[in-house]
Amino acid sequence: DPSGAFSVVTWSGGGGSATIGHGLSGAPSFMVAKSLTSSATVMDWVVFHKNMNNGAYPANESRMYLNSTGGYSTGALWQNDNNSSTVFGVTSNISNSSKNYVAYCFTDVEGYCKAAHYVGNGSTDGAFVYTGFKPAWVMTKMTDGSAEWTIFDTKRDTYNLSERILQADLADAERTDLDEIDILSNGFKCKYNGGRTNQSGKNYIYLAFASNPFQYATAR
Repeated sequence: DPSGAFSVVTWSGGGGSATIGHGLSGAPSFMVAKSLTSSATVMDWVVFHKNMNNGAYPANESRMYLNSTGGYSTGALWQNDNNSSTVFGVTSNISNSSKNYVAYCFTDVEGYCKAAHYVGNGSTDGAFVYTGFKPAWVMTKMTDGSAEWTIFDTKRDTYNLSERILQADLADAERTDLDEIDILSNGFKCKYNGGRTNQSGKNYIYLAFASNPFQYATAR
């Protein structure tokens, strides 16, 4: 992947807090971890996002869950104080002794991948979110309330409005109600007056990938 934007990491828990090497080109901006061994203390998909504290960097020992509609909360999972350009931190709750784990890790890379935050305005002339590239894939989530993890992409909707959504926390088929965005050359714009992506005054995180990361193309 371009400049170390994405990595997959596995580790065996030692029963206490630990730092794990992530192999990214910078500090992680988004991570999701899962136990590979049954009967671990936490069996959820545990999410870290650099803005999940309602736009701010998350407090130490906090989390969200990819398999839940719940918002940001604190609890002994990620050890965010230990995140750096080389490692991320976990507590014993996602590093149980003799349990195996996997983490999918992302960092921001200009023109290719971005994880950031926006605030909804509750209007059909909704929030514009600047990514610096035309997104091919966008996932959003409210952090200060209950809402689904909502996924848009340019393969299922090839022109605006983009309205075919998938929800990471549900096993449902795609749906076309309540949420719409325009995918633009430099970001995306919310087009529904509320729903899962643009409620007035609510905080949202997102992860986006570029449609055409030209600066990483290789000429023939």
